[in-house]
Amino acid sequence: MQLLTSSIRLNDICFYAYHGVSAIEKKVGCKFRINLELDCHIASESYIHDNLDGTVDYGKVYETVKKAFLPTCNLLEHAAWLTGEALLQAFPLITCVHIEVEKLDPPISGECKSASVALTLTR
Repeated sequence: MQLLTSSIRLNDICFYAYHGVSAIEKKVGCKFRINLELDCHIASESYIHDNLDGTVDYGKVYETVKKAFLPTCNLLEHAAWLTGEALLQAFPLITCVHIEVEKLDPPISGECKSASVALTLTR
């Protein structure tokens, strides 16, 4: 079996959550968008035989992200880190997680479409 290095991307995963430092953010919440790029070692049989065995099921990735991301955090950095760590723990084929967490319409005293953090976590 040959292992191929691949990237799996999930774009524009959206959740309503209650992350933030201020009391109003924790009470009212807002919309968040997550973009993921997962570097993986995928078994060549998955490509050749059109089989999910030996690859990463992105439906399960979504469920892992949802479970890790939704508990309230003060910082976007912490929410991103928790999510990336959960993915590395759940999927041994993932070698690197690139994650961007974007808070839409953050509550600041000015016009700002979003605030975001990007992290890269590796094994």
